[in-house]
Amino acid sequence: MNEMPSDPVERMVAITLTHHNIRYALNVVSPVSNRRTLDFFLPDYGMYIECKRFATDRLHEQIKDLTNVIVIQGIEAAAAFDRLLTQVYDNGYNAG
Repeated sequence: MNEMPSDPVERMVAITLTHHNIRYALNVVSPVSNRRTLDFFLPDYGMYIECKRFATDRLHEQIKDLTNVIVIQGIEAAAAFDRLLTQVYDNGYNAG
């Protein structure tokens, strides 16, 4: 099991992913740039998630060369992400 992030938005996303048995890695270095890290990588989906509490100038730099990134900005957006996944999984959707 992954450790829980200290940032509240990241923590909510981690709890959501764990609840839905979605595998993830934390603080992954971008494959395009060895300098930038992203909050989550979902290996089964080949997708990244970057979380922010509010808008930052750094966000564009982190994601500019990647195509598969979900950006979750704010605790309300993280809660909506949780509700969305719950609705999808409660209806029997399986990406596999």
